[in-house]
Formats: sequence, C-alpha cells, structure tokens
Amino acid sequence: MNKFLAVLFTFLFINTMETVGLLGRSASEKQPILPASQTPASTDWPACRKAATAGVALAVAKWQSQAALNNVVINGHMAVGGSVTGPALHPSIERTMTEAGVPAAVANAFASSVSNAWSVWASSLRVPGLSWYPTFASYPGPVAPPTPNVPTPLPVLGGNPEPLSAASLKASIRNALGTRASDLKALAAINEFAEDFAARFTKYRAIVMVTNVLGTGPVPTFAAPIVNSGPVVGGKGTMKAGGFVGTWPAN
Repeated sequence: MNKFLAVLFTFLFINTMETVGLLGRSASEKQPILPASQTPASTDWPACRKAATAGVALAVAKWQSQAALNNVVINGHMAVGGSVTGPALHPSIERTMTEAGVPAAVANAFASSVSNAWSVWASSLRVPGLSWYPTFASYPGPVAPPTPNVPTPLPVLGGNPEPLSAASLKASIRNALGTRASDLKALAAINEFAEDFAARFTKYRAIVMVTNVLGTGPVPTFAAPIVNSGPVVGGKGTMKAGGFVGTWPAN
C-alpha cells in the first residue's frame, strides 16, 4: 500500500511540474514582439538640416513676393521712417521639413526659431532719411503723382540683424528642441545649419535692393500762376509687393 502511494505521489509531482513548465512557456510565447516598423527610429539629423535649408529658400522667396515697406513719410525730396510687413517664414519651412520626413517637433523648432528671428529683423528696418524723390523738392503742381523711390541697397535701411546671426540661431534652435538637442548629431546639424544660414543672409542683404516705394503728396505752396512749384509736404510712400528685389543665395 505504501509503495502504491509513493508511486502515485511521484506521478502527480512530475505531472504538476510539467504543467507549470508548459504554462511558463505559454506565458513567454504570449509576450508581444513589436514589428520593426513600430520600433522607435532615431532622427536623421543631416536630413533635418538639409530640409531646413531648403525650407528657408522657399520661405524667403514667398516673403519677398508679399513683403512691403509702408508708411514712409516724405517732405521735399527726403523720405524717412516706414515699416516692413510680410508673411511669416514658419509655414513654408515647417511644411518642407515635414514633407521630407522630419519629425513634427523638430520641424517646428527649426521653423519657429528662424521665423521669429526674421520677423524681429524685418520689423526693425527703417528709412533713415534718404533723398528718394528728387522731383519732390520743387514739384510744379498741387499734388505730386505716385513716383518710385531711388533704388537703394537693403543694408541702408539699417535694422537689427543680430537675431539672425549664427550664435543667436544656434541658441534659439537648441532651446526649442529641448532634450533632443543633447544628441551630438543634433548639435552638429544645428551648428551647420546656423552657420550656413548666417553666411547666406549676409550675402542676401548685400544683394537685395529696395525699389518701387511709390511716393506721393501735396504741394501746399503751389498757387499758379503766382507760385508755380513747391516742395511736397507730408507725403507718403508705399511699396508695391515685390519691391524687395534680389534672391536668396543658392550657396
């Protein structure tokens, strides 16, 4: 009897251990395995830099086609003041980057940094006091008709280009990227992009001309036939879209 119970106990023990083993294998086999397409992929930083550079070229071209210099004050032949308005660079840069496969957060960091800096620079441009309308010094009529300004190099309008310097852009993009910028490849891409942008921007400013700012205004002292001419007083200058003539450097 005791021998029979011993055999039965041994059988039950072995059977229990096999069951536990099978259950263990079953649980292991049920662990989900992510397909390669779902595993996190590292960011291709050189591709990000390339896409950002391409986006900037498109964005600047769009800005130039719509930007304008308005509210220029004209007295006699002299023009002063004014303000520049134009579309934000952000949408074109971000769209170009995301279409190239750049993660949305990375595209937004590059696009917002460049766009914000460009807006600061553009809004700082002013006409410092230029002889833009020679015929307005003594115009033979009650109102001087719309007359284009003397074409002028963009740097003459002064402005604050510091936000678009390489150092400022590097800091801005790193800040926008947050922890992503700790990647050494990310830092390299940021530095290369910012240095390249700053170099092109310097060339761009030297190339662009400010044109087609149409000036007009009254001549208060005109009183023919007694006074047959006089200076424009309190005139206004308004640029037609496309008045900033030049192209963003290809390299």
